[in-house]
Formats: sequence, C-alpha cells, structure tokens
Amino acid sequence: MKKSNPTVMKRFRLIALLCISVLMAGVLASCLKEPNLADIKVYGRLTEADTFVIGDDFLYGLTYKLVYDNDTESSVVYGVTQDMISGYEAGKIGMQAIVIKYKTVVKIFIVTIIADPTPQPTNIIVEGALTTAKYVAKGADVLTGSQVRIIFADGSYGAPVNVTSSMVSGYDTQVYGRQAVTVTYGGFAKTYNIIVTDKVISNETQFNAAIATQADGDYWFVENGVYNIQVVITKSVTIDGESKDGVIIAGLPDYTAMQTAVWVQSSNQSGTGLILVLSGENVAIKNLTVKGNPAKADYIMSIRYAGITVINGGVTIENTAVLDIRFTGLGPQNGFSVYAESNGKDIVIKGSNFENYSKNAVVVRATVRYLTYTGNTIVGVGSQSDICQNGLLTYCPATITGNTFRGIAYIDLVPADPMDPLTSVGIFLIGVLESDCIISGNIFDNVDLHIYEY
Repeated sequence: MKKSNPTVMKRFRLIALLCISVLMAGVLASCLKEPNLADIKVYGRLTEADTFVIGDDFLYGLTYKLVYDNDTESSVVYGVTQDMISGYEAGKIGMQAIVIKYKTVVKIFIVTIIADPTPQPTNIIVEGALTTAKYVAKGADVLTGSQVRIIFADGSYGAPVNVTSSMVSGYDTQVYGRQAVTVTYGGFAKTYNIIVTDKVISNETQFNAAIATQADGDYWFVENGVYNIQVVITKSVTIDGESKDGVIIAGLPDYTAMQTAVWVQSSNQSGTGLILVLSGENVAIKNLTVKGNPAKADYIMSIRYAGITVINGGVTIENTAVLDIRFTGLGPQNGFSVYAESNGKDIVIKGSNFENYSKNAVVVRATVRYLTYTGNTIVGVGSQSDICQNGLLTYCPATITGNTFRGIAYIDLVPADPMDPLTSVGIFLIGVLESDCIISGNIFDNVDLHIYEY
C-alpha cells in the first residue's frame, strides 16, 4: 500500500479550512445585511370590501405594516395618515381608484361608491291635540297623546314617538295669548299656532256675557265678525281680535242707549265710546277695528263721543283701527278716535291707524302719566273748511316716534286775523314742552303745522 504524502495532506487540510472560512464569512455577511422595503400590508375596511355607501367613512382607522425583501414584516403597526391617501372624491358615486403610498411603495384599491339605499328623512309629522287644538284652556295639557314621526323620501313614515316637553319650545299653558309652538325632532321642526284662553267670543251674547263677568287677568279671544255692542271695561282684561280687519266693534244699534261717563278733563262733560274703559290697571285692546256710524252719531252730538274712551286705566292699544268717528253734517268740536284720561297711569298706542274722524284723532289728557305713541298712522280728510282737525293732542310727556300724519289741513275762508289764520296741527303739545318729549322719525304729508306747542 502506497503511503500518503504528509505535505500534500497538510495542504489539503489548509485548503478545506480556507473554503469553510470563506463560506462562513459569506453566511455571516448575509445575516448582517440591512433588509430593503419591498411592500406594505394595509389593514382596515378598505381591504375588506370593494363597495361602499356614499358618506361611509371607510378610510377611517386604516393601518399598515412594512414588508421587507427578506420576507420579514415590521413588528410595529402604523396608522395610515391623510397625506398617504389620494384619488378619493367624497360625495362622488361610481368607481374610484384609491391610492395609498408609503415612500416608494404604492398600493391601489379599486372601490365602487353607491347611493344610500336607505330612504332619507325629509320632514316630520306631528299628530294629536297639539296640532288640532286652536284654543287651549289655561293649564291644559295638549302634549300628552301627541306624537311625532319621521317622513322619509320614499313616502314612508317612521315609528311614532311621544312628544315630550324637551322637544317643544314656545309653549306655556300658564300664559294667555297667541303662542307659536315648535316641535323639534330628528333635525326637523314644525310650528303650530295655538291660543291659550278661557274665553272665546264668537257672537254678541258671548261678548256681553264676558263683559258682565269680567275679572282681572281675563283674556278674551274674539273671532271675526261684526259686533253691534258697546264694550265697557272695568277690570284689567285683554281683548284680542282674530284679525284687525275681521273683528268690527260697531257700538249698540241705538247710540243713545250707550253707557256714558263724565270726561273730567273735558269740562266735566258727559261722554261715551264704542269701547269705554272705566277702570283697569292693565287693559289691552288689539287686533280689531272700532267703526262708527255717522248717521247714528248724529243723535248723540250733544255729548263727547270717541271710538275708544279711557276714563281711568292703564291701556295699551295695538294693531287697532278706529274709523268713521264723525257726524253726517258739519263737524262740531267733537268726534275723537281715541280720548284718554287716566289717574296717573300710562297709555301706549302702537301700530294702529285712525281715519275719518271729526275733531281730533287722539287726545291724551294731563292726568295720564306718560304716553308712548309709535308706529301709528293718522289720516285726516285733507284740506277742508268745516272744522279745524288735528292729529295727536297730548297734554302729558310722551314718546312720539315713527308715525305718519296725513291730510290734516284747514282752509280758513274768513280768517279773523289775516296774520294768524286758523290751522290744523299734526302733533299738538298743550301744556307740555317739546323738550319734555321724545319726538323723532315722524312723517308729515299735507299737514299745516307739523309740531306746535301751546
């Protein structure tokens, strides 16, 4: 047997050892190399479906992991930020390509946006006593039993829900008068008009009964109609007409039968009015018309005559018309739309109109503490020579703003003093100075003297 050469064997071992070292170095180098980003994995609703309803925020909450070229993934889960997303048009129906980009990696998701198949709410309907009751007694409960439902675009209705006080605004059953009650539900609102009152008047019998039994705090709602009565007030009551043009207070068929009172500030003469306020701390007259009959008035020419006479009381006249308080023949120093005395109380007249009167439209005496006269219209008969008409006469301090005075003029055919002819006055201040009043924003049209102090 041939012996091996020791030198050769030594060389062989060295070569083998060198090869193993090189191989191990390559493996080690490969293990120490930094992996490269190869892809990302996206998680969330975008990856779970390809069809979404318009308005669905399916991009919310997306996350991703990093995938490397050595088939490993990042242990950290990152949130997809808004600047990584492009290609999505909110509110657009149809196919869209949504791109999510991280560094050099781009992921594209094809989705389809469809219209919401669920019928959309368009309004509400309220049912029950709240919507059917025109008049509600003070303290009555009209919420119990009332229900609200959603109306959808396809004409269907949602389930009825009981109306609760938290859904309702503008409603107080402890307060008399007109109320706009609003029900709000599901983002929609419905408003209903109701009247809180214990006395609804629709005929003369009911009106006379209310007058006979009046008490402080009464609220009378008067339905449209012509009422041939005289309204005599002795308590703090509110008379609210259904509409200014629809409710007519015309006085008794026989004017000579109307109740009279002494006008203390007018030489203690006997006087009357189609509405006669004898007393009452807080009287309100609104939304109606007081209309005289000149032919009937001819029979009471000897007494002081007005549409509304206030002997003693704090009175507010609002959105009220007083018409035709005059006589058929030559007008005497008589015939007033409103005549007011008051024992230290205030008179408020606003948003009203006074037309076709004989002497003066509105007279407020010195016994009144203060007059507020705003937003009214006085229309005289224009230039004439029968009488000396005037607009507003006040003997007390007043606020007189935003009113219109029209057709208050006098033709003095034979003036006693050519240097001082008789005239008609729009605002006549008697015993009170203009400096004691607030007077502004008034309009004068065909009026002899706009403002005059006497």
